[in-house]
Amino acid sequence: MHYYKVRFVRLPDLLIELMPLVGTDAFAKALKKYTNPRLLIIDEWLLTPLDDGEAKVVFEVIHKRRKKSSTIFCSQFLDEGWYERIGGDDNPLADSIMDRIKYDAYFATTEVYGG
Repeated sequence: MHYYKVRFVRLPDLLIELMPLVGTDAFAKALKKYTNPRLLIIDEWLLTPLDDGEAKVVFEVIHKRRKKSSTIFCSQFLDEGWYERIGGDDNPLADSIMDRIKYDAYFATTEVYGG
C-alpha cells in the first residue's frame, strides 16, 4: 500500500459546494479539497449538462490537477457526448476542459446489459 490520498465526490455535490464560493476567498481553500488528492474520483460526471458558471468551476478543478495527479470520471455517457454536455460548439471552455481531460487519458468502458 502506498497510502495515496484519494477523494470521491459526485459532480453535483462538488458543484453545490463550490458554486456559492466563486469570487470569494473561501473558493481557493475549498478548491484545494479537490486539487490536492493524488486521485480524484468524480461520479455522475455530466449527468446533467453544465451551465457556464459550472463549466468554469469544473475547468478550475481539472486545470489545477493536470499533470500532477489523476482523475477518474465515472459517467453514464460515452466520452463523445461530453463535449455537448459541457457547452458544445459555441463554448471555448468546452474545448479547454476536453483538451485537459483527453490529453493523457485512458478510457475504459463497462457495458451493462439487462437480462
